Amino acid sequence: MTIIKTVHPRDKSMAVGISSFIYSCVGFLPSPIVYGMVIDTTCTLWETTCGEVGACALYDLPKLRYRVKGMDTGLQLLSSAAFFAAFLLLKYGVVKEYPDSDTSQTQPKAAGETEERGVQVTKF
Repeated sequence: MTIIKTVHPRDKSMAVGISSFIYSCVGFLPSPIVYGMVIDTTCTLWETTCGEVGACALYDLPKLRYRVKGMDTGLQLLSSAAFFAAFLLLKYGVVKEYPDSDTSQTQPKAAGETEERGVQVTKF
């Protein structure tokens, strides 16, 4: 919503596309890798076959719980701080907010304006 409100109307579709691409690259793609690394740090016993390290056989469950929940909480706090900073920037006018140009061009303001355009208004 912030992107739609703060980008010039002619650039909105490009801004939404670029932000969607960045969100998928930064948020969705590396998250399984990062969470997997956090889970692997709690392994206490690794399976080995022919000298190669395989999957984890035993996890330290309290450590796993604290690390995963700690990471969840830390990322949630980071997200909340970024949202609050964006809110303050918009509230105090540091970032300019553009009006929605679609509603002013397509919707008439008064009933008299529709008659001026040659549209007949029928009242029931």
